[in-house]
Amino acid sequence: MDLTSALLQDALNRVDVWTRSSGFFISRQKSEFIIFSRAKNHPPQGSLTLQDSPLPQTNSCKILGMTFDKRHTWKTHILKLKTECQARLHVLKILASPKSGAASTRLLQIQKAIIQSKLDYGSTLYGSASGTTLKTLDTIFNSANRLSLGAFRTSPVHSLHAESNNPLQSFDEPSYALSTHTPSEHPLATRSTSASLDRPEKQLTTVAPHSPDRSGNE
Repeated sequence: MDLTSALLQDALNRVDVWTRSSGFFISRQKSEFIIFSRAKNHPPQGSLTLQDSPLPQTNSCKILGMTFDKRHTWKTHILKLKTECQARLHVLKILASPKSGAASTRLLQIQKAIIQSKLDYGSTLYGSASGTTLKTLDTIFNSANRLSLGAFRTSPVHSLHAESNNPLQSFDEPSYALSTHTPSEHPLATRSTSASLDRPEKQLTTVAPHSPDRSGNE
């Protein structure tokens, strides 16, 4: 750990010198560092300085909207993501109320824009979390579909996916990340195609009930 800290400190000093000579300035008050480790009993500790002042060591940091935790479990990020999506569900609840009377087709479009897009962002990274942690996002996705369709709480989940034509994606499957973010000309695109063909499709025969005033006719 001492060698790693020395190498990082040397690199940090070089960056600080370069930024000063280039007209930039690194804010020490907004700077911190994190050490990724799965050690439980004796987590590694380090020390770095910037502009002759020690930097605080943190357990999590946010980069481009993604919250990285020191053990790389993604629990912190997924809990924040669930909280943010729950707030967006209130928008669907208001639009799906009898007073608003929005059609199901419009509600599904809104759901994809404000909730599903939020879940898709960064899924290639947090998809490495444990299955139990990822399951917390399933309730958000299913609730959004249920509100959009005006279905009952007891409606089968697979029926909601079939009625909305919006099946739940498994965030921990590599094929999902590849098919969502990989261009067709990329060599890995064939992997996502073959993986999707290898999985047997489920036969869905039930249909979720929906309100008659949300038929899509305006």
